[in-house]
Amino acid sequence: WRLALDLGVRFERAGSSSTQRRFAEVGTVYQPSEDLEFALGVIRLVDNDNPQTRSWIATTGITWRFK
Repeated sequence: WRLALDLGVRFERAGSSSTQRRFAEVGTVYQPSEDLEFALGVIRLVDNDNPQTRSWIATTGITWRFK
């Protein structure tokens, strides 16, 4: 088992306006074998647009490494 944390800010500009989007993701990764991983996470998004938008997103993933 591993715990993951990802934080960031993304800037977008369109014409004379700009938006700043901040995000935080917390997740866990389970690796039962060297070639297989299962991941679960939750992402929180916030932007400074008017009105300010807040979102929650749940994520899942499977990674299979083959040779």
